[in-house]
Amino acid sequence: MDQARLIETGAKKLTQLYTKLVAEVSSGSTPPPSADWSMEPFPSNVLATLRQLVVFLRTLPLPSTHPSHPAAQAISTTLNDAQRGYANMRGSWAQKCLEIQGKRTIDRADTIDAVTAGKEFGKWAEVVFIVCNDEYQLISQLTPIASPSLLGSSYSALVAPILKLFSTMLTSLVNLVKKSLHKYTFLALSAYESMLALQPQWDDLLSRRGSETRKDTNEIKDGLHALRAVCLRSFPEFLADLKLGALGKGGELVTTGLAELTISTIKYMERLPQVQAAVGSALLTLGDGNWKMGEGVQVGKAAKAGESDEAVILEHYICAYLS
Repeated sequence: MDQARLIETGAKKLTQLYTKLVAEVSSGSTPPPSADWSMEPFPSNVLATLRQLVVFLRTLPLPSTHPSHPAAQAISTTLNDAQRGYANMRGSWAQKCLEIQGKRTIDRADTIDAVTAGKEFGKWAEVVFIVCNDEYQLISQLTPIASPSLLGSSYSALVAPILKLFSTMLTSLVNLVKKSLHKYTFLALSAYESMLALQPQWDDLLSRRGSETRKDTNEIKDGLHALRAVCLRSFPEFLADLKLGALGKGGELVTTGLAELTISTIKYMERLPQVQAAVGSALLTLGDGNWKMGEGVQVGKAAKAGESDEAVILEHYICAYLS
């Protein structure tokens, strides 16, 4: 019994050191907002110490490996608490650092070129992905209990505040676009295009979460759907706005309206190639011809991917735009 108590005391001391080291690299001053930013990596000396600690902690008796050991249950509780603390500290720290950069991106979206702003949001989303992926690699190495199910649960807890932040930032972007869809159409399309490119990687990363996370839960996909929804609205609304702009109060064509229509058309056409992937994908979802909503045209079902070529449907939309 004395030996068991000694092992339990040693385990607690070592996990306290483990938690202290994790806390040191998960606190402090957040990096200032900038265009070129990435999370500070673990200092190599701290990472080396933590790895050595984890190697030893993983040899301690647990109920699953030493069911009759008198200290196994107490050690299991201690290590579980340390692992839970690791996930909470790392997740909160990453969320804190990413939030500053995310707010900078949203604040700038109203002051810079729309396509550039959308790409900046996409770059921030990519940094979020990189951080989540790097944290998965770290937690895989540094969990005191080497259990796949516990790793999944811990990772779920770690990324939860990060994904909540992502959803908040994306909602802010969508709300900005909704204030003036005509003004921010290319912001939405540019951000959507950037997010589309990241989705497969996100799907793989989020699948590593624990079983307590519903398998159909995908915050990134939900965000993409919200962004796509405003993109889909933009096509029929833009066509309607252009046609209304060319008409006078009595519905007749006026010279000033035609001039503004021509300028708007040229600007729109010049920008489409910059977000062609987003436009093609969104139009396929909308369905060929469904941009004529509001003109008494029957809205059909959206075409499934592969049933209609993006280049063809984009050509059809441009023809409708110019007619």
